[in-house]
Amino acid sequence: MFLDTGEMTMAAEGRLASSTRRTLLALFACGLALDTSIGTWLGARGTPSLTTSLALGLPLLLPAVWHILSGRRLRRVPPAFLSMAAFVGWCALSTIWATQSDDSALVTTLTRVQLLAVVWMGYQLARSDRDLRALLAGYVLGCVALVALAWRNDLLGVSDVWNRYAADGFDPNDMAMYLALGIPMTGYLAGSAGPGRRMRLLYLAYVPLALSGVALSGSRTGGIAAVLAVAALLFAMLLRSRAGWALTVAALVSGGLVALPRLPSASLDRILSLGAPGGEAAGLRERDRIWQAGLEVLPEHLVGGVGAGGFGNAVLPYTGQQVLAHNTGLSVAVELGLVGVALFFAAFAMVLWRARRSGLDARILAWSILATCLVGTQALTWEHRKPLWLVLLVAMVAAELQPSDAPAHS
Repeated sequence: MFLDTGEMTMAAEGRLASSTRRTLLALFACGLALDTSIGTWLGARGTPSLTTSLALGLPLLLPAVWHILSGRRLRRVPPAFLSMAAFVGWCALSTIWATQSDDSALVTTLTRVQLLAVVWMGYQLARSDRDLRALLAGYVLGCVALVALAWRNDLLGVSDVWNRYAADGFDPNDMAMYLALGIPMTGYLAGSAGPGRRMRLLYLAYVPLALSGVALSGSRTGGIAAVLAVAALLFAMLLRSRAGWALTVAALVSGGLVALPRLPSASLDRILSLGAPGGEAAGLRERDRIWQAGLEVLPEHLVGGVGAGGFGNAVLPYTGQQVLAHNTGLSVAVELGLVGVALFFAAFAMVLWRARRSGLDARILAWSILATCLVGTQALTWEHRKPLWLVLLVAMVAAELQPSDAPAHS
């Protein structure tokens, strides 16, 4: 049976639309990985900017609008999304009882509404294994650019006050976490049967490259998260095939031999000194003092918290200055109480529960990327950062993939 001209045209248009959608998904994820540098280049200087938001959001917004206007069927969102939506709604309610006198509660809520919208649009567009791989490949490509920028700054001697290197505009700790999150993603890309052997090796080359970027950053928490991600990757490769595991080990060893002699010794020493307090303001002793202040405030606002965005103001009497929590769980607890904590972490727990029905690769991706994120955010305030919400999106899409959706291993 042959297709008539009209059917062939419709099929070609469908393929073109799918290809365009995946290209835009990849472009969006690439921009997200570079968001802070892009904001710096556009003059944002660490503050929210309409120009930056448009530059980062348009690759996702345009296909989402087209998807809706063309009458395409919308996906029913999973329970994890509903839990995160309830979390954002609780943020909005917290503006009623917020203890701070400024508008930080409203600003924080609006930011999370935007992030929730991004997750919804991404979930509507990324419906298949190929869509997911486009999203992951774009993010990994952006992380490669991050590493290149960090190495450039190392060569130019452009560092922060503690001789740690990062991409333009990035805090070294944040950049290290961006790179660590790319490791489970590249593991999924390398493990699928889509790429050939050369492409798999190219994907795996990201791992030592990312580790070199983490080493340049001197981030101890990022180093722990990256090691966990690598361990999960090695375990996943061993489950798939011994040849894939050997290839991964070879990529790690060869990359390490090339990068280690060129890394600044100060950065490596800092990562390896996990038990020693640093001299910088965000060192282990300083963070311990901040965490203690947060625990002092928490019992006074146990159920509803002090209001979204109010952590710094709440701990001011104890720390003498407005500071970030340097711990995502504690930040959510102090600002939004036990209700906020339950809604926030329930979203990630629901994703993992739903992922049990997916194929092996999708389950490994969901578990490893969430574990990496959980470990890394123990020393970062990330409930408002884009990569954390991208992690939720990636895990949601992976959890909805049926075993038959992914290509069989070759």
